[in-house]
Amino acid sequence: MIREGKPPTTARQLSAPPALLGDSKRRQGGAPAADQDSHEHGPITANPWSDAGYLAFVQLHRPRYLRYAQVRLLDKPAGQAAVDATFGIVASRWDELLREPRLAAEAWRQLRGQISAARHRRRTDRRDQAVDRLYGSLPDGTADAVVLRCRLKMPVKTAAELMGVEPPVVTASLLAARRQLSTTALEYLESPVPH
Repeated sequence: MIREGKPPTTARQLSAPPALLGDSKRRQGGAPAADQDSHEHGPITANPWSDAGYLAFVQLHRPRYLRYAQVRLLDKPAGQAAVDATFGIVASRWDELLREPRLAAEAWRQLRGQISAARHRRRTDRRDQAVDRLYGSLPDGTADAVVLRCRLKMPVKTAAELMGVEPPVVTASLLAARRQLSTTALEYLESPVPH
């Protein structure tokens, strides 16, 4: 439980699941050190209030990041690895990112980069052709808006918060996609994720 006046200093005080955190001892590149006990975590930064902000950011965004990664990669372990790598990078740059006007946009950019890297590393026939065509024919931000809204059924406001943009940007992206894509393509994207 967090007490007023005294900032939280550990994951336990923040009541965060250990999987949401990296360790205080990080390797270069933001990945957690492999030899650390996954149940004991120290501070992420030297500022406990900053740590609380990071943990709140992770708790808010992680479930949706995982859903998005699953749609893009169709591979749960690869999606989880991409999301974990994203949060490792975000943790390693957290104090710097707090000074950004759109922290969520930078984190989203990191996630897209991790997913792109995972797609290039993987050689598999398991692809969602509709999503692949979507990203092949639209700018990434527009395609992201369509995936979040149509495939994952997120409200425009939620998709905008996740991407770090204003809701009118998502709405404009969806309108642009409707002009460029066939009705059949959009209907297919609104169907459940293939397994």
